[in-house]
Amino acid sequence: MGESIHIVLDETAMVAAMPTPELPNGAVVATTDISRWDHRPVRLLDLNP
Repeated sequence: MGESIHIVLDETAMVAAMPTPELPNGAVVATTDISRWDHRPVRLLDLNP
């Protein structure tokens, strides 16, 4: 079965992007401001054009 990806759109939901037993690779944070996520242990999806 493939890995599901959950998209987190708000920085306050960073906890949701952290790895868990159900999502060992964590979720993905979608953002237009990559620099706000420097040094945070989450995967990022850059939404800039």
